[in-house]
Amino acid sequence: MTESDAARCTGAIPNTASSGSSDTNAIEASSDVARLLRVFAVRAIVLAILAAVVGATALAGLLVLAGLGLFVASVDRWRQG
Repeated sequence: MTESDAARCTGAIPNTASSGSSDTNAIEASSDVARLLRVFAVRAIVLAILAAVVGATALAGLLVLAGLGLFVASVDRWRQG
């Protein structure tokens, strides 16, 4: 059983410090953060649509602004990374 197989079975994070450079890990972390920001942006916009349908226009407006802000932040982070 290799180290990656053992990590997969136990749910542990495999040790990749010796196999990859820190630049690669930083790029992967940056892309993960950007992906999470996009996911939260989509969720906020979907909630805004639901709030608008229900009639909570102030909440819908706030959620749209939050969703757009998260999306712009994810694009800016992706562009820098």
